[in-house]
Amino acid sequence: MSHSRFAAIALLVALIASPALADDGNGNGNAVIKHTPVEIGGTLNIQWGSSTAPFGQTLLVISDGIGPTTYPGLGLVCLDLFSPSASIAVDTNLDATGQTSLSIGIPNIPGLTTLAPIYAVALVVDFSQPNPFTISKTVGFYFENPDSYSSANGSLGTPRALHTATALAADSFDNEVEVFVAGGGNGSILAPAADATTELFSPLTRTFRPGPTMAAARALHQAVRLPNGTVLLCGGTDNAGTVTTSCEIFDPVTETLSATGGMTQARAGHVATLLGNGKVLVTGGLPSFVGGTTMLAAILNGALNTGEIYDPATGTWSAVPGTMASKRFGHSQVLLNDGRVMITGGINGGFTLFGQDLPTYTPTCNFYNPVTNAFQSAPSFATARAGHATSVLGNGDVLLTGGIVSGLLSIPTATSSCQRFNGSVWSSAPALPTAVALHSQIAANGNGDAIVMGGVTGTFLALGVSSAAVRHTGTAATPLATVGTNPGDPAEMATARGSHTCTPLYDGTFVVIGGTDGSTAIGGGLVYLEN
Repeated sequence: MSHSRFAAIALLVALIASPALADDGNGNGNAVIKHTPVEIGGTLNIQWGSSTAPFGQTLLVISDGIGPTTYPGLGLVCLDLFSPSASIAVDTNLDATGQTSLSIGIPNIPGLTTLAPIYAVALVVDFSQPNPFTISKTVGFYFENPDSYSSANGSLGTPRALHTATALAADSFDNEVEVFVAGGGNGSILAPAADATTELFSPLTRTFRPGPTMAAARALHQAVRLPNGTVLLCGGTDNAGTVTTSCEIFDPVTETLSATGGMTQARAGHVATLLGNGKVLVTGGLPSFVGGTTMLAAILNGALNTGEIYDPATGTWSAVPGTMASKRFGHSQVLLNDGRVMITGGINGGFTLFGQDLPTYTPTCNFYNPVTNAFQSAPSFATARAGHATSVLGNGDVLLTGGIVSGLLSIPTATSSCQRFNGSVWSSAPALPTAVALHSQIAANGNGDAIVMGGVTGTFLALGVSSAAVRHTGTAATPLATVGTNPGDPAEMATARGSHTCTPLYDGTFVVIGGTDGSTAIGGGLVYLEN
């Protein structure tokens, strides 16, 4: 019997033995696939295998359809094996580590983006195991131009701004199963709207589907993926402006929510960071939004200067001793390479000028040291601000971009100014092409830069939103250029937005979800490929 004939029979046997494959693409064992984006003009790299099957036999099976489809004698299969395009693309053996790989050059033809995606599963056969057949989750290969956006295949069930979007637990190849989207609604940072519903975004189909309902409606809450793969949801405000201490845990295996210990203080507009020890640091926020539209100064003066720690092992919170250098709301914090957290800026209160309530801002910063469980002083930056974003560049420096500052007559105004922290001092960094706040900033894929997307522009008297994406290296800020029908045009989202989320996906793309267009919340999602 030929090697390929044996492999094809092994595939059928494996499928017969695995009737429970689901349409979310989850496999029945340890076989996994990891791949880079299918970038026009680039190289597609695919790696697959099973760590438990050194020198095992493997098939990479492709098709232009997913399913799920029930096949007579086979059961439920998450790949359309009856499609004319279905074939065994690779039939080979794994190496000593249980892995194999394939590289494919993608022609530099922008029109390839009109092609339908290709889907694949990996089968691993290892007769040394009690169950010798294992099948990977299904992955999708979408043709993308570099530095460009493509629309998700469907909309959110609920338009959302001030929500959270968390990539779910990864397997050993960093394949995120889905993105968990929670809360938010049609509101602004000073008048948030909340929702108790959740949704799940599938990178495989690029569609949204309903998730479980939270025990409390939340906006301006926080979500953190814990080391065990579950997601911690903490705090937030409801539509009445009541801020909660309550927290919930989302389990992606059972797709259920359950209560966990509440925070020591009610918080909304706080910031949460997963520490290297597996615990979660939360800082700042507001304890109430009640009366925010008529008593804004009083609400902002209630901003918190405290922090607390969540321990997943016990499901409980404990206060961080001491206080930060300032009250903080709408601030930012980022995990440094040395394990400390850097906490920057924020709104620290409010005042009334000519009958108008206005916020005040702080330029102060703090470190949080998880070894000593204490806040430490840190250098302040040049211009007090809130609604800015921070990320760690490839060399370990912290890049701070944009935000809201005090403009003419103290009117809140978006800024284009940026700062860079080298571990000891802040210095000016090149300004963004457009002044933005409440934007997204995310570390670029492997090149040490940061990508800044969207954001609110103008002043609170004349708000606008941006659709632009900018690459910031720390020494230069450059609008990204698309490759396609209009080469050289700025890379822009189809819908300008602020207060959105941007979440990395397993294949190196990012998904941009929701936000506000300046007047209403957005129900769509975009997938972005960074070059």
